[in-house]
Amino acid sequence: MTIGERIRAKRKEAGMTQSDLAQLLGVTPQLVSQYETDAKRPKLENLQRIAVALGCYVNDLIPSGNWANIPRGEFIKSWEAPRPGEFDR
Repeated sequence: MTIGERIRAKRKEAGMTQSDLAQLLGVTPQLVSQYETDAKRPKLENLQRIAVALGCYVNDLIPSGNWANIPRGEFIKSWEAPRPGEFDR
């Protein structure tokens, strides 16, 4: 199962539409669609936001072994503290 397929499955489990998820993320429904069809790969920062919005862990969205494909710079940036209110709903 790809990252996009996992995002779609978790979104449906949460009872959300692509528009619902897009609104929580502050992006367009088209971008959510592109993530779900694997036309675009979300950066780690966006995967973190998606996981928070869907009530799951980032690890639930990444297929086993695909952590190696995430650029090191994204890991370093992900250690930064979120801005106040960044993940509030």
